[in-house]
Amino acid sequence: MTNTMRRFSVALCLVALGPSVVAQTARQQTAGQPTIEQTLWHFSDEWEQVLLTRDVAVLRRIWSPDFVYVEPSGRVFNKDEGIADASKLTDTYTAATVTNFRVRVYGGGTVAVTMGDGEEMAPGNA
Repeated sequence: MTNTMRRFSVALCLVALGPSVVAQTARQQTAGQPTIEQTLWHFSDEWEQVLLTRDVAVLRRIWSPDFVYVEPSGRVFNKDEGIADASKLTDTYTAATVTNFRVRVYGGGTVAVTMGDGEEMAPGNA
């Protein structure tokens, strides 16, 4: 079996931000805390780490109830489908990162579209 580095591009991730997240983020901005964009970047990093930790509780916490994700292949999944898929992960990775991350916020901060590139390193790759 060959160890490989896997790369993928996140085509689209639609996140509906609940009122409490929007209110919390508004308070944080006035207090010099993270913006919505910074919070979503952090969530994206947490999501990528699920590949290493297999802790799908992270996804339950960071994905909104009406979360939608579009893979580069065009496959679309929602929160429940994504958590079910993550629960079945069997690949082993030693590192996982997100780069080229972009966020667009709409609806007064209630909806965000994120895009980025994920890279996972399999054992034996430098």
